[in-house]
Amino acid sequence: MFWLSCAPVVRTCVVRSRSTSPPPARRTGSRTGATNPDTPSFSPDGKWLWFLSDRTFSLSNGSPWGDRNIGPAFPKRTGIYALALQAGERFPFQPATELDPADKKPDADKKDAKKKDIDKKKPLSAIEWAGLATRLYQAPVPAGDYSGLGVSDDYLFTIDSSGSGDGPGDLKSIHIDNNEHKIETYAAKISDFDITPDGKTLLTISRKGKNAPDLLLTPAGEKQPKELAGKKIELDHLRLRIDPGQEWSDEFVDAWRLHRDHYYDRDLHGVDWKAVRAHFAPFVDRLGDRADLDDLLGQMVAEIGAMHSQLHAPTTVDQPASSLIAGLGAHLTHEDNGFRIDHIYQGDRDLPDQQSPLAAPGVDARDGDLIVAVNGQPTAGQPDLGSLLADQAGKQVLLTLSRAGKEHKVIVTPVPYMKERDLRARDWEVGRADVVDRASHGRIGYLHLQSMVGDDMEAFAREFYANIDKDGLIVDVRGNTGGNIDSWVLTQLMRRPWMFWGRYGNAPSVDMQQSFQGRLIVLSDEMTYSDGETFSQGIKSLHIAPLLGERTAGAGVWLSDGDRLIDNGNARTAENPYFDLNGHWLVENKGVSPDIEVENMPVATFNGQDQQLDAAIAWLRKDMADHPRMDLKPEAFPVQQPAAPR
Repeated sequence: MFWLSCAPVVRTCVVRSRSTSPPPARRTGSRTGATNPDTPSFSPDGKWLWFLSDRTFSLSNGSPWGDRNIGPAFPKRTGIYALALQAGERFPFQPATELDPADKKPDADKKDAKKKDIDKKKPLSAIEWAGLATRLYQAPVPAGDYSGLGVSDDYLFTIDSSGSGDGPGDLKSIHIDNNEHKIETYAAKISDFDITPDGKTLLTISRKGKNAPDLLLTPAGEKQPKELAGKKIELDHLRLRIDPGQEWSDEFVDAWRLHRDHYYDRDLHGVDWKAVRAHFAPFVDRLGDRADLDDLLGQMVAEIGAMHSQLHAPTTVDQPASSLIAGLGAHLTHEDNGFRIDHIYQGDRDLPDQQSPLAAPGVDARDGDLIVAVNGQPTAGQPDLGSLLADQAGKQVLLTLSRAGKEHKVIVTPVPYMKERDLRARDWEVGRADVVDRASHGRIGYLHLQSMVGDDMEAFAREFYANIDKDGLIVDVRGNTGGNIDSWVLTQLMRRPWMFWGRYGNAPSVDMQQSFQGRLIVLSDEMTYSDGETFSQGIKSLHIAPLLGERTAGAGVWLSDGDRLIDNGNARTAENPYFDLNGHWLVENKGVSPDIEVENMPVATFNGQDQQLDAAIAWLRKDMADHPRMDLKPEAFPVQQPAAPR
């Protein structure tokens, strides 16, 4: 799908593409769910239905053994398949055989059809449903990480993202023939594409950072032409005259309809939704800007009280003001002569690339130093250091530091605002890990999950297995902002050791592999949100460990993020609630209550205490004393008795 995102009144328009997928429904009585067929595309002649499907499973990591080998991986699962829609059709990739008449080879058929210039207006043949499932073919090309499928008379087109991670992949052309079926890269780094119904022209979309994407219309052949003059869809001068008031009025109605149609409770908890619209509609005429609309929508959707019914402002290609803010990765205090470095944020000491600018290798800066100049400009009298660091993120900056009355200079590279926020969060984590390590004399491990997304899977793999041999472990999801990896994390924590490998007196290794053998406790609080709450509920429901802290936020209904407004703003609708084995709805608007309630009091927190963490350490120390780990020592090997003499 494509839409135009434009600034109010007279605005430059940017074409974007999107594809959203809600959580899949469970299928029973069919293998369709096991193969995930996707992207159906008819051939131009109407004889074939091509599609992608995940049917190739080749193990990439060999066995379940090895450091941080968390599970089997099956990349490159997607193959290209086709259904013959009428009986008797010959698969275009099928090689010629000795049974084919000499003057009737498959490729000759194809050439003859082109020479005859078949009338495209001729009605397509009806689908012959009888025996359709038996007329399934697989294209003779390697499976890959494919997405999207286009079909012409001579080529198949698909984006291969193998090895590109989340980035754009290469658009491949696959020649449809009965011999070589040559695969070429039609164009590199393509985000999305489409093909005209006649299979003759491709629309390719490529993105370069945050800039508007490049859209090209090129012939659907083996490779994209090298000369692209006149092929680009120019958007720079495209303008639309918009009446903001009318657009906001339309978006108000659309947001109301999206909640009416997509909200998880068809009865909207008994709220008279038509009356709600009638109540708020008169305020639309009083809106002054787009932010006012979000305020109004927020008040309207609050009437049905779902935590995930949220508003996101429209995105633009304009550089946000926050991108100009740069930081040094430290807590600073303003003084008459400059800015005092109170505390340099600390990262993992084993990861130099994750250190804050002032803690980077080779930078001589310490807590207590005074920043007296930035790029030669004195800091005395400056109300805020941000004015001297504006737009300096990623650039070399000269700092003049004063230590014990002596000045010296260092070169640092400030980081963007969002990166400094991450550094501050990491410093918080490192500080708590140090507290736990010192208080337990190294017997208890600690890990914190900021969210439940891909970065946190990486963090879990790094931190959990670094602590797997500890006697105790604290898993902290306080402030967790959510995502969707709860089941994966729970699976790792549910693994239990049941046997041990011992050889020549070496330390035994465990089976199940990499399972935690110590005592466990989980921390959550009122800022634990969304999938952080689902994880917390799973900890309780599955009796994995006690939950300590405060009741969580109460955002228990999941969503697909597919409810977009015309300007690409998001009127999120809570869509997918979940319940337990007894049919009771979980989490939404009530949160997850801890087994052990501990509140971090404001004054104590201000003074640097973490009462919840202290309580978790105390609980684990007692639990470890009550349930000490067994000394793993195998019995002696049996001694073979000598055979009795005959």
